[in-house]
Amino acid sequence: MDRRSRVLRARPVGVSSRLLRMLASISWSLRLQPTPPGWVDLAFAVPVMDVTRAERELGWTPHRTATEALVELVQGLRTRRGAPTPVLAPDADGPLRVRELLTGVGGRP
Repeated sequence: MDRRSRVLRARPVGVSSRLLRMLASISWSLRLQPTPPGWVDLAFAVPVMDVTRAERELGWTPHRTATEALVELVQGLRTRRGAPTPVLAPDADGPLRVRELLTGVGGRP
């Protein structure tokens, strides 16, 4: 079990990126979830970042580790914290995301 699995208390499940993208595309098109399939592509292409140069040249230091940031993100999702934008507003979805469907969020332009 890798570190992310332990942090998330989850079991890794192997799935092809093509299958995941197809499912994301279908569920997005049906407005079952607000994330376009391009986000799957981004998730599979996320680079590993090294802050050594920023620390050395700018004197910058991160406030959180990558693990702490991941935990904070997941906790925000679990507790339905949001932000004042249509997609991130905690009260924007409703049963079966009906409020989102009615406002057109997640629809095609």
